[in-house]
Amino acid sequence: MRRLIIHGPKDPECLDLGVAFYQPYLRFDPPKIPFFYGPIIDLTNIFAEKLGFCYRTVYPFNTVFGNKLPNGTWTGLIGMVIRKELDFAIPPFAYSLERWRAVEYSNILDIDSHSVTYKYPTFTSDVFGFIKPFTSSVWGCIAALLLVMTAVMGSIALFKTYVLHQRTDGTPASAEDEEKRDADKPNHIMGAAMLVYRALVGQSLDVVVPVHQALLGLWLVMCLVIGTIYKGNLMSKLIAPKVNIPFSTFEELMANAIPYRTTPQTYFIEVAKLADEGSLLRRLYEGLDGYTIDVDQLRQQMIRGDYAFIMFRRALLGGMHHMFNAFGGNCVTTMIDEHILPAPLSMVFPKKSPWKKKIDPMIIALREFGIIQKMLEDATLNATHCLNPQNQAREGTNPLKMKDFYGIFSMYLGGMFLAAMAFVGEVCKRGCRRRKRNPEVQQDDIMVVSQYEQK
Repeated sequence: MRRLIIHGPKDPECLDLGVAFYQPYLRFDPPKIPFFYGPIIDLTNIFAEKLGFCYRTVYPFNTVFGNKLPNGTWTGLIGMVIRKELDFAIPPFAYSLERWRAVEYSNILDIDSHSVTYKYPTFTSDVFGFIKPFTSSVWGCIAALLLVMTAVMGSIALFKTYVLHQRTDGTPASAEDEEKRDADKPNHIMGAAMLVYRALVGQSLDVVVPVHQALLGLWLVMCLVIGTIYKGNLMSKLIAPKVNIPFSTFEELMANAIPYRTTPQTYFIEVAKLADEGSLLRRLYEGLDGYTIDVDQLRQQMIRGDYAFIMFRRALLGGMHHMFNAFGGNCVTTMIDEHILPAPLSMVFPKKSPWKKKIDPMIIALREFGIIQKMLEDATLNATHCLNPQNQAREGTNPLKMKDFYGIFSMYLGGMFLAAMAFVGEVCKRGCRRRKRNPEVQQDDIMVVSQYEQK
């Protein structure tokens, strides 16, 4: 049995206008179901004032806008308009061929397209934020520059070492000079590498290497520029939190296997199920996880992040605006920038209704002067705060937490571990060298111990 909720004067001369929950155009605040408000109610009040009629709103509770049954009859508001139980229905209806044959559309109120909404992403600390100040290509250039400067300074150091150990009288170098020169080569190469690295990270240059002073000064200036830019970008990257965006397009929505739903018997369902095989619309239709008709249930599913929802973009903006206000200025949901399947939206009238001819010129005038657009923008004003979570994260403030330094601390601990391993290796290597250089001493020690044991 259909339940009708009627609100308005009881005068039989007043018009019966069908309504439905369709934010931002029409909405109510439970439990005050009969008290609808929104841009469409404001437009209807303008029509009533100019044309001199009163009206009652008729809300078919727990029904949909209207769908054609196999026996040719219609459900919902469309069926009530066809049977002339309503003078006309004021929610914006999307155009379709079947509806066009059954009812008459008013002039276009708005043109909307479909998008997908999901739970507002969480902001987390970025463990790898310390490498984000530069892109991978810049890091590659810095690494290449380190290798080049090490090779150049090492070559200069080797050249100076060779020249310093040459005899001025032209006689060949002695064996002692050649041995000393060969011993200095690895020290100078390692010293050049340490000099280049220390200058880059801002450590003291206490490495004595025979390098060209002009080249060293040029490298110090380059390191100053790189370090200054890195420090500035690092602070901005650490303050801006990491935003986990699950998807940004319809293709990513399906590729990531995120469950998504829509409301039943909608324009999207009607068009998508007839789309070509393999098309985006058809694949979206085939991947639907189900339908949600109850408004409160739909809202709770979005807040919990159970599903993403495909709807008209303006309807999603209305929901975002309402929840932003309901949750004290905090974003609860957001939606992607991509939108598909645009459609004109209009009121519906019975065939040959006299009211259509009277209302159409007023709709055209209000639309052309931008009044309808202004009403809709005012009804979704706060939704703009939630449209781009990444920009909101950059504009907001984020006090640094311990998690923000985990990446840097891990690098520090990794360096300490490598240094400890290098120290252990040096100690072991030095011990092995001592054993190789003094085998007689070790043999004497063994003999002394043996004699002691005999005694």
